Amino acid sequence: MKIRKIIFLILTVLFLYIITACSRVSTISGIPHVKEIPRAVADNQNAVPGEQQKDSTAEDKVQEIGGVEQEPDWAATGTETKREETLSSETYSFWYQLKDGRARTAEEIEKLLAKYNGIFAGPLQNILYLTFDLGYEAGYTAKILDILKEEDVKAAFFVTGDFVKKQPQLVKMMAAEGHIIGNHTETHPDLSSLAPEEITKELKGVDRRLAALGLPATTFFRPPRGVFNEMVLKTAGDNGYRAVLWSFAYRDWLTDEQPGLDTARTTILKGAFPGSVLLLHGVSRSNSEVLGDVIRELKNRGYTFGTLNEL
Repeated sequence: MKIRKIIFLILTVLFLYIITACSRVSTISGIPHVKEIPRAVADNQNAVPGEQQKDSTAEDKVQEIGGVEQEPDWAATGTETKREETLSSETYSFWYQLKDGRARTAEEIEKLLAKYNGIFAGPLQNILYLTFDLGYEAGYTAKILDILKEEDVKAAFFVTGDFVKKQPQLVKMMAAEGHIIGNHTETHPDLSSLAPEEITKELKGVDRRLAALGLPATTFFRPPRGVFNEMVLKTAGDNGYRAVLWSFAYRDWLTDEQPGLDTARTTILKGAFPGSVLLLHGVSRSNSEVLGDVIRELKNRGYTFGTLNEL
């Protein structure tokens, strides 16, 4: 009996020893007990401390929403990136022609001027808009002002910085008598060849000279020689200027090749039509001689004279 008990105890101890040994082997191998490392953590084992890592579960998220990759939350900044408008690089030298009783120019020029609120003709009404370009004084401006005052006609004078500098009294007289002072740039350059900041400097230069005379800044500008591109119109527009071209002009600016008085008179009268923006040069002796007659004849034909502010 004692022998049986001893054998039973030995077998029990042996059984417990075997169970304990198996448990130790299982723990060391880790097969049933090792906690699985999340893939997002495991994939980042080589991450540099302190650096934000891309979520490696993004691919799984894409699969969950149908395979279409979505913009991550961290990319949403709350601000929208403004796409810069591409401007045309085409340079234009303005021209016009009479067609169906009105001035027309190239379709792309008309669209560009319309886009930036530019002017080259008024509506088809019996209203004319008289403008003068003045790069320098040739001795006729005072006479032109006297005629305009006598005929009660308001005009626009597009002056350069040099004209304002050298003829401040004439400029003050223009403003005092109700005429528009327009901007013909500081130095009369080809604006299409300039950078935006240079274009701005050319326009602001005239305004600074006017401010020194106690006069307001200009709101209309005429590009020298009618040469411009979209950058010129946009830059001017961004600074508060409207471009003014023309729907009548003739070769009157050459002081040593002036047309005869009859030619000048006939040419201007023939070129006037409803809505015309008339461009004359103040350095023309012929213009100063025939201006009064031309204005009176146009009035007799039923025309009145408006101002650019009405366009």
